[in-house]
Amino acid sequence: MRADRKWVERNLGFDPITTPPPPDTFVVKRVAKGAVKKSAKVTTEDFRREIIDFDSESSEGREFMAFSTSTGLSRFTDIAWPKGLAPLARDRCRAPTCWS
Repeated sequence: MRADRKWVERNLGFDPITTPPPPDTFVVKRVAKGAVKKSAKVTTEDFRREIIDFDSESSEGREFMAFSTSTGLSRFTDIAWPKGLAPLARDRCRAPTCWS
């Protein structure tokens, strides 16, 4: 079975295209560069080596586990608010419902 983007997002909790893992989670550093930079020279053999060398007990494995299971503000992504509906900062708010 092939793992596509939807499978990865469902099983690992993130989309690797829109939110690539941090560089510290890769064993093969060329693959880490390829995750964030399309022009990086990464070969199929690099990905194979990454899969073979990856050890969940190594520092890279622990970093990946921390990244893929973290929740809260460390994983917050900005919300694309519809025009006119984004919350205002306190100093820009003029409505009587703003905090005092």
